[in-house]
Amino acid sequence: MPPFFKPKLQIINMSLELKNVEKKVGIETHIYSTNLKLEKNTINVLLGSTLAGKTTLMQIMAGLDKPTSGEIWFNGENVTGKEVQKRNCSMVYQQFINYPNFTVFENIASPLKITGVKQDEIKERVGKVVYTAMCYENGCMLDDGTLFKFGQDNFRWIGGDEYSGEWLKEQAKKKNYKVWIKSATDHIHNIAVQGPNSRKILEKFVWTAPIQPSISELEWFRFNIARIDHETGTPIVISRTGYTGELGYEIWCHPKDADEVWDKVWEAGKEFDITPLGLEALDMVRIEAGLIFYGYEFDDQTDPFEAGIGFTVPLKTKEDEFIGKEELIKRKANPQKKLVGLELIGHEPAVHGDCVHVGRAQIGVITSGMLSPKLGKNIALCRIDIKYSELGTDVEIGKLDGHQKRIGAKVVAFPFYDPTKSRVRA
Repeated sequence: MPPFFKPKLQIINMSLELKNVEKKVGIETHIYSTNLKLEKNTINVLLGSTLAGKTTLMQIMAGLDKPTSGEIWFNGENVTGKEVQKRNCSMVYQQFINYPNFTVFENIASPLKITGVKQDEIKERVGKVVYTAMCYENGCMLDDGTLFKFGQDNFRWIGGDEYSGEWLKEQAKKKNYKVWIKSATDHIHNIAVQGPNSRKILEKFVWTAPIQPSISELEWFRFNIARIDHETGTPIVISRTGYTGELGYEIWCHPKDADEVWDKVWEAGKEFDITPLGLEALDMVRIEAGLIFYGYEFDDQTDPFEAGIGFTVPLKTKEDEFIGKEELIKRKANPQKKLVGLELIGHEPAVHGDCVHVGRAQIGVITSGMLSPKLGKNIALCRIDIKYSELGTDVEIGKLDGHQKRIGAKVVAFPFYDPTKSRVRA
């Protein structure tokens, strides 16, 4: 057995023993000689690094795969090679919480019991997702993204810039942190299912274990571990997140399973007239929802307050330490720019980079703009001098050289669509 693979396993309401179990696939050996003895009425976890063979071993234990050599004993009986239904158990494996490095085995034939922990409390342990900003020491933004908490010491960062991972490695090295940071971009695919019927679509094919919240129970900015169709189906992670300002979910899967996931979503969505969403359409709905985009609403010269996401900066508690904190305290106390919404007169849209004026002076710049078919309005996002950021302030968007042609506009509140976020929270 490889030295990095030191599993600790327990099974609920059953005893299981592996004797010299090995598993080969082609010319590769996935599981080396493994000897384990697991007692009844206990729960343990299987820990191992990526590609250590956790999933292969789980499949063998659950009867979904056969070892190349060795024996499997269940409740005192040699069940090597027997079909899973002949094992007189309904053991399945469920990847839970710390996916993919923390796996709980459960026997779904009987209630799950953990000493000192209630069933409802287990459901509350589903992963949390936080939207946040990543800042340099000067308080300006490197990236924005979502952070998934898979366990006490296991997180996944979903950002917009590949460099953010390298920057994290640099900070860890500088501070001598004992952490492992690895890019998973090539190992995870994402399919976003967004819109008022997204929950109904997923409910048609997503299976969740009793210890996990169902799709209807999954709260905003939470994720769960699930499977397609049934307890032995393709494993997926589902987060109630998105970039549209609507009720929506994102499905995370292994690249080899992406076609299957897409087909499942497509088939389940036909009843609701599902349609693919291109990048230009995505840009429109995110502008309507007031969501920011790198290179438009922010760059490495913009702080989170200027980008309209000051809520991501935890300055209310003195205990929290983070990179750029001191500078962000100063920037919040002395704001210079602010992101605002604009409603334009007429039907000529503002575009990224258009100058914004009061009289001769330029007092802002358009970050994003569009004609909104949903709202029937000409709208834009604008980074503007704080002096002119009050609602109702009249400004002009400069075209051509900024002076020869002007379009009248007024500062308005944003998000433009669903400002209370009632739909995304539904």
